[in-house]
Amino acid sequence: MAQQTIDDVIRSLGIDPDAEPRPSLPVAVALFHLVRNFRYVSNGQRDPSWVLENQAGSCSGKHILLRDLLRAAGFKADVQTVEGDFAAGVPAAPTFSPELKTMLEEAGIHDYHHVVSLELDGETILLDATWPDSLKPYGFPVNDAWRGVGQTALALKPDRFLGAVEDIVPFKVDLIEKLPDDERQRRQDFLSLLNVGLASLDQPAPNGGDAGKGEPATG
Repeated sequence: MAQQTIDDVIRSLGIDPDAEPRPSLPVAVALFHLVRNFRYVSNGQRDPSWVLENQAGSCSGKHILLRDLLRAAGFKADVQTVEGDFAAGVPAAPTFSPELKTMLEEAGIHDYHHVVSLELDGETILLDATWPDSLKPYGFPVNDAWRGVGQTALALKPDRFLGAVEDIVPFKVDLIEKLPDDERQRRQDFLSLLNVGLASLDQPAPNGGDAGKGEPATG
């Protein structure tokens, strides 16, 4: 079976990718929820083609894909970086390990999160497509009610907004490398435990696999 492409997704919404696209609010909403419902997994894969093929990705990969899809549909969209505490935005599910629950209680996981900024009717809307609907029963802010009006809930507690960068992957890598050693290691440990914890919930594995179990966590 041929790998699905961004053009394939755009065609499935009734848009000719070879024609001049006209932004449509229902299309923006559909693309947001399509990507949002891909499984969250922090495994170092930020390539939007991989995210689309596997229907899974980290905040970086999912939002790069969402940006590219929105642009292909005629919207002005960028990936924004938000610095903050990732643990403060994650609820403690019953099946999470004691180590992960302790880190969630302590919070203070310094991270660089990504969202998409969408220009819509003269307003800039921040779209956070991190959490899929499957995590809603556990208290995650899944943003399932967004229908094109208002901001979406962020997946972390923000401290500051660092703006839009086109080539977001090396920018994020550089930010993480500049963290103090103890903060960088604590972030790595947290993401690894979170991968395992999310795999214990009712997130469908992409393509029938078990992404997220035992894989390196890089965000």
